[in-house]
Amino acid sequence: MHGSSNRSRRSPQKMLMIPSREGNEDRAPNEIQRANDDCGGRIYAILEALHNQYLEADLGNLENPVDELVYISLSRQTHYQNASRSWKAVIKIGGPGRLVDMEEDELADLLKPSGFSRQKARWIKRSLEIIRDRMGILSLDGAEIWSDDELEHFLQSLPGISIKSAKCIMLYSMGRQVLPVDTHVRRIATRVGLVQEGLSEHAIHLALEDVVPPRHRYSFHVNCIWHGRHICTALHPRCSNCILQELCDLGQCIRHVATGAAA
Repeated sequence: MHGSSNRSRRSPQKMLMIPSREGNEDRAPNEIQRANDDCGGRIYAILEALHNQYLEADLGNLENPVDELVYISLSRQTHYQNASRSWKAVIKIGGPGRLVDMEEDELADLLKPSGFSRQKARWIKRSLEIIRDRMGILSLDGAEIWSDDELEHFLQSLPGISIKSAKCIMLYSMGRQVLPVDTHVRRIATRVGLVQEGLSEHAIHLALEDVVPPRHRYSFHVNCIWHGRHICTALHPRCSNCILQELCDLGQCIRHVATGAAA
């Protein structure tokens, strides 16, 4: 989790009873559209189960998009606790505004706890320089008037910012109704049959945004991360304690094996 006093806190939302697919009709390829049709009401059962269990899990994300960009860059290829250590070091020296004018070697030393610190120092320093040059100030406040596509394209043009990272910044810190797909979201969505296995990063983002109603993308994302960290883990999932077991092929398989063994 992030280590900052500025956290985005959102009140729980009521469940949608009517599918909402505005803005998605023209985005999905045929195979994604078929997958969505096959999901039927499954997504609403999943949303309700996650919502009832977690409301909206607080992952401590940052309200300032520049702060969030720096933290997300730190969190790549490392455990979130290591990223948090580096983020606390950034806060200690005065925040991201102090990083843009630091020497790259000095910045890499500061970011060592997060791993791959030289690469991350290069990414972060260049990203902050680009933002300052484009906006005239080290802030993304002026990007509030941009469309989702414009904003996502600009963020993805920054060093080290993938489609997932761009959508995280948009979702957490800029109030956009997009759906980032990290390893936990991918794992859970695949196991409960919302998407097929093996989709590319681009394709799985399109597929899940086509399936999950816009107003529930934030809660779906954060709740899947929490659920994936603690219950639906990669190697040893705790299926017997899983609120999605009845909707999950893996959970049903494990339950049937356990039932057969007990008999």
